[in-house]
Amino acid sequence: MLSQLPEKHILASFPGYEHSAREISAMLGIQLIQLEIRHFPDGESYIRFPTDLNGRYLWIYGSLFPANDRIIELMLICKTAREMGAETISIITPYLPYMRQDIRFQSGEVITASIMQQFISRRIDELICIEPHLHRITDLNDLYKGKARVLRATGIVTDWIKRNVPDPVLIGPDSESKPWVSAMADKLGCPYVVLAKMRQGDFSVSIDPRGLELAGTRQPILVDDILSTGRTMKQAASTIYNQTGRKVICIGIHAIFAGDAERILHDDAILRVVTTNSIPHETNEISIDAMVASVLKSEIQRSI
Repeated sequence: MLSQLPEKHILASFPGYEHSAREISAMLGIQLIQLEIRHFPDGESYIRFPTDLNGRYLWIYGSLFPANDRIIELMLICKTAREMGAETISIITPYLPYMRQDIRFQSGEVITASIMQQFISRRIDELICIEPHLHRITDLNDLYKGKARVLRATGIVTDWIKRNVPDPVLIGPDSESKPWVSAMADKLGCPYVVLAKMRQGDFSVSIDPRGLELAGTRQPILVDDILSTGRTMKQAASTIYNQTGRKVICIGIHAIFAGDAERILHDDAILRVVTTNSIPHETNEISIDAMVASVLKSEIQRSI
C-alpha cells in the first residue's frame, strides 16, 4: 500500500466491476465509491454519485460493455462529475469498444472509431485500456491525441501459461495476432504459429491450417484478443484439433461472449476456455487487477 497518499484520489466503479475495484483500491489505499446506477422501465439510466467530488481526481473503472448503454452512462457521469467540481476525470475501460470500423469501406458508412474518440475525448482527461482491437490504426494515441494509455496483457497471460501449461505451442488466429503471440512465445521459450483467417461476413470464417506441423506434440494454446461470437475461436480450434489430434486451450483477453458463444465453444476440439477479468465472466482466470493498480500507483506518485 502507498504511504502518504493524497486524499484527493477516488475510484468509482460501474456495476459488475465491484470486486476488481475493491482489489485495486485496497492495493492503493484510496477511497472507493460505488456509482448508483439503475434503470427505469423504459431503459433510461438513473445515476448518482454518493460522495462529494469537488477538487478530487476521479477514476471511473469498468469496461464500456455493453457498449451503447455504457457510453451513454459515461457521458452522463462525466458531465455530472465536472459539475460537481472534479479536478480530473479518467476512464479505466479494460475493453474499449467501437474500434473495428476505422475506415469507410462503402459510401455512407459511419467511421465509428473516430466519432467515438471525439465523443469520449472531450469528456475525459485520460483513457486507460487493455489490448484495444486495432486494425489500420497502429497506435491508439494517433486516434486519442495523447490522452490514451494502452496496457498489454501479454505479461499476465504468459504468467498464467507458465503456471498451468508445461509444454505449450502458441497459436494466433490471424496476422493481427502475430506481434503479441510472438512476444509471448519468446518469453515462454516455445514455438508459435500464426494462422491465416478469411472472414466471410460477420458470422463466418475459414482457417488455413498451414504451419500447424510446428505444433508437434505440444499443448496447443489459441490466443485471441476478443472472444465475441466464438466462431473464429471454434473454427480455429477445430482446424488445430484435426491437424494435431490435441484438444485446444483457448485464451481470450476480453470475454464478450455475444449471442450463443458459450454453446459454440462447448466443443470437442476445445479443452478449456480462459479469459481475463476485463469483462466479468465465469471463464475469468487471469486477473488484470494488479497490473491496473501498478499503473494507477505511478499516476498517483506523479501527482504528489
